[in-house]
Amino acid sequence: MIKKQRFFLTSALLVMGSTLGGCVTSSANKDDLTGDSGLMPKGAGAHRAVVSQIGAKDPMLAPYPRAYWLDQRQAKALMPRARGALATGEASEVVAMAKARLSRNPSDPAALTMLSAALTMSHNYELAAYYASLLEQVQPGNAFALNIKGLASMLSPQATMADYRIAQDYFQKSMDADGSQVAAGLNLGSLQLELGNAAGAAAVFKTVADRCGECSAGMIGYGRALARSGDFSKAAGVFKEILAKHPHNSPALYNLALVYKNGFQDKAKAQSYLFAVIHNSRSKDQGMKDRAQIVLRSLSSQKSTEERSRMADEMPSRAGSAGVHGAEDAEILMTGLQADSEEP
Repeated sequence: MIKKQRFFLTSALLVMGSTLGGCVTSSANKDDLTGDSGLMPKGAGAHRAVVSQIGAKDPMLAPYPRAYWLDQRQAKALMPRARGALATGEASEVVAMAKARLSRNPSDPAALTMLSAALTMSHNYELAAYYASLLEQVQPGNAFALNIKGLASMLSPQATMADYRIAQDYFQKSMDADGSQVAAGLNLGSLQLELGNAAGAAAVFKTVADRCGECSAGMIGYGRALARSGDFSKAAGVFKEILAKHPHNSPALYNLALVYKNGFQDKAKAQSYLFAVIHNSRSKDQGMKDRAQIVLRSLSSQKSTEERSRMADEMPSRAGSAGVHGAEDAEILMTGLQADSEEP
């Protein structure tokens, strides 16, 4: 089974994180380069965030702790007060407003959209899918509704591999239904990464990046998928492209560090990017800083181990001239009795 992974809600209105943030994210190796290894995602509790989009091209990270995504421009035109409540994470407020509007007009598309999004934000995926189905009855092929239904299939606590295939189909249909849809693509790419289809994920994330004007969410996903595929040079180029526009983007810095560590075996470069993540005063993502610290310590430990091994190989000749003290030093080096330095 895999670790937590960021998924994005969906189109017309949406809420990986997260970060993303969210959406953020993970990798085929223990250092979380491009997504955890494993056969399938866990249930709803395994996902830190989902993406919610309302149909415009450029998704925006909503400014509240759970790191949901919200494209606010179309939402503002639909239900201004509900849009504001979604942006601040007040899902219960949105539910109340949407239900009040539906009591007057049961087939109101804006209210059904807002209600589905709010329920998804509350992790009530089954009920969200129900209202998404009602929305699809009013507007057949609605991309947002298809994305919500995909999330419901993917995040069900009892989800099976068949459910993940159904989810992929919904996400793909959502993308096909709306050329400006990006949330479903972020979800589809993330799910394909989780299921081990790195090449397919790269293609999807590239499409998303093209649609959203090379937004960070799409580009981060694309770079992670390339790294998972073993194309480290291209992945590094993608992360550097993000950093050229946003020098303090922590996910790009972190993933670039992992590319240098795992792809190029360049520890010095990896350490420099990890330090940039840890000391990034503009980022409040403490989880990513903690992960960077762990990777940095593993590099330092690996460096110390290699140094002990190299010195131990040279020790026989030194021991011959140094007598008893040389032999004692050799024993210390071989057994690692001296504490490892945390310095890179």
